[in-house]
Amino acid sequence: MTSDDHTDGRRADEAGPGGVDPIREFLLGVAAQIDQLAGLIAGPRAATSAGTERVGLEVPGEITTLLTEIGDLIARLIAAVIAVLEAIATALRSTPGPGESAGPDQRYEPIAVRIDVGAATRTPVGEPEGDR
Repeated sequence: MTSDDHTDGRRADEAGPGGVDPIREFLLGVAAQIDQLAGLIAGPRAATSAGTERVGLEVPGEITTLLTEIGDLIARLIAAVIAVLEAIATALRSTPGPGESAGPDQRYEPIAVRIDVGAATRTPVGEPEGDR
């Protein structure tokens, strides 16, 4: 994979603010984290034999490092989800709905209502309608 400015037919300046595609950066970060985790897990076992005490002494340090890496990965994932949700919210705020004009003063249309209050149509309070 090359690191040129073209990804899926899009240029880096079309990717968004700052010229960086956040999804591409996130995926590259995830791949780097997975590579580091694989190196931590497979590295000491391949370098030492199975019966040495060195493996037993390195395990707590590796677990701490592993948990730190997982925390960083989760933080990046949450940041990417927040960025996507903010982009969706911005898009929804800027797009007018169907049949809605762009002006904020024309959101509601006044409705004329005529109410006729006449003696023949009113029922006195407390009397059923059939008693008249």
